[in-house]
Amino acid sequence: MLFKFAYTYRPTGLQRARCIRLLAGALLILGIGSIIAAKLGITLPWANRVHVFSWFPNRNQSALVFASGSVLLFGLAFLPWYRQRIDSSAPTFRSIWIHTILRALLGSLLLYALFLSLSKGALIAWCVGMFALVFLTVISTNSKHLGLLRVLPAFAILLFAFFVFFGGKSRERLVEFIASPPSALATETERSANFRWQIYVESTSLIVDQPWAGVGLGQFQYIFPQYRRIPAAHVAILHPESDFFWWASELGIIGLSLITLCLGSLLLRLKPKADKDRGSLDHYYRCIAIAALTPIFVHGLVDVGGHRIGTVLLAIILYTVALPNDASLLRPSPIYQYLWRFTGLAVLLIGALLLTLAELRSPLLKAYAPKANEPLQSRPLQWQPYFRSAGQSYANDRKVALHDFQKARFLVADNSLVPFEEGSFLFRVGDYKQAFAAFTSALRRSEQPVETYRRILRRTRFSADHREELRNLANMDAKLVAAYWEAFPTREVNTRETMQSLRRDWKTITGAGQKRILERLNRHKLPQITLSLFEISAPEKHQQSWTAAMQAHVEIGEWEEALNILNQWVMHKNISTKPITDYELKRLQS
Repeated sequence: MLFKFAYTYRPTGLQRARCIRLLAGALLILGIGSIIAAKLGITLPWANRVHVFSWFPNRNQSALVFASGSVLLFGLAFLPWYRQRIDSSAPTFRSIWIHTILRALLGSLLLYALFLSLSKGALIAWCVGMFALVFLTVISTNSKHLGLLRVLPAFAILLFAFFVFFGGKSRERLVEFIASPPSALATETERSANFRWQIYVESTSLIVDQPWAGVGLGQFQYIFPQYRRIPAAHVAILHPESDFFWWASELGIIGLSLITLCLGSLLLRLKPKADKDRGSLDHYYRCIAIAALTPIFVHGLVDVGGHRIGTVLLAIILYTVALPNDASLLRPSPIYQYLWRFTGLAVLLIGALLLTLAELRSPLLKAYAPKANEPLQSRPLQWQPYFRSAGQSYANDRKVALHDFQKARFLVADNSLVPFEEGSFLFRVGDYKQAFAAFTSALRRSEQPVETYRRILRRTRFSADHREELRNLANMDAKLVAAYWEAFPTREVNTRETMQSLRRDWKTITGAGQKRILERLNRHKLPQITLSLFEISAPEKHQQSWTAAMQAHVEIGEWEEALNILNQWVMHKNISTKPITDYELKRLQS
């Protein structure tokens, strides 16, 4: 419905100006809210898996919205200059230039919100959008009036200085990306740029190998693992990090050509039939909207913004505002309207029918349900049949079973589930080497490695014969080391070898992890071990674990030491050298 509105709506000059100002103001509010939330450490429930604040589940989507909003505000900042270029008799007011500077500062504020989003692709898209804004502004005026080009060097220097001083982690990531030699792209996959480049190369192999009609909608995440390199196979890839690669993969070259043709026809509609409004203020507002639309198209080359509803809605709004107010443009044919209505009604009825059959448990579904469990040929893209086949064939042919386990790993959507279950099965049958290899793969793929590691400890029952292997699994992360010692049997802690190992690991454990371990030792009446570990802790970690140390002192009756810790971390002063009275001891005990 919104796209149909965009296709037929023709905004007037006043409506276009108001819409751009309102849209820029709304995006500015989102940017300011993002900056405040980032400084306060606030996250939204639907975006709590993003390591920076985001209004959307994906931080790149927020960054792209800020990029378009920043271009809009900088375009409004150029408005007084444009008005003077088209009308040399227009008066110059100091307040107008104050408003110009204010709008430029607001655009810089949205640019700062873009920096906090840590998106290199959105930052590059913003640069392209700003270039499009300057280019469209210059060519829209008389060629002899190039006053904007005189101030562009100073403007570029100011933006560069702003990026240097306020870029933060975005500056570091972009500099690292630019400084990376081309030879590193093939050898280092840890960096996001190299990792993205590797995905593009492997996606190209998939596109070339598949039919011209593609692999089908929603099938990329299942087919793509077969084209991955083995060193990077442990990372789950849901999309190829590019709208165009995604369309080419699932819809094929034919589908990509049709989409490109449709996008091209839509962009051609932005050019008016006549240039009678060229050089007017309404034409400049159209240039602002087109420049703000540019980052969305550019970002589609390096991310999947075209597959996210929020970005698509913003693009449709900007496209609508950028349409020329030309009455000669043809209205859509009624035939197409009825065709799309019939298609939508058919899809709605089919969906309702499927939901009804599933709800009523139709005999038709019962008749076809067993076919889902037939041999692998009926479901080549599901992991469960491969997993069951591996379990059944392991006793007879171990090599074939391990190969089926590997296929199941490639095809699973939740990529930490299958390796974990594979490791549990192999541990149960006594193939410990392959079991811990599968557990390692599960930890690398898991989005919550600590919880996965705890499940591994529970599944293996913290076997005494395999503690070295379990400890080696924890080497991947300090939080895993803490989880290992939290689950370690306390009755065995007081041995010499165990204490030596615990002391070696103690410095790597976080303050929160140390606190949980010390509290567990206190619950099992081991205050001496608690105090010995607290003494070798780093001073900055005492702030989290001092309560456990105070409890250990109380447990063994060392009230003066307990009160000293209490004064140090609560009262922020050293204890007096005078003897402690009975009244103070009673207060401390209470």
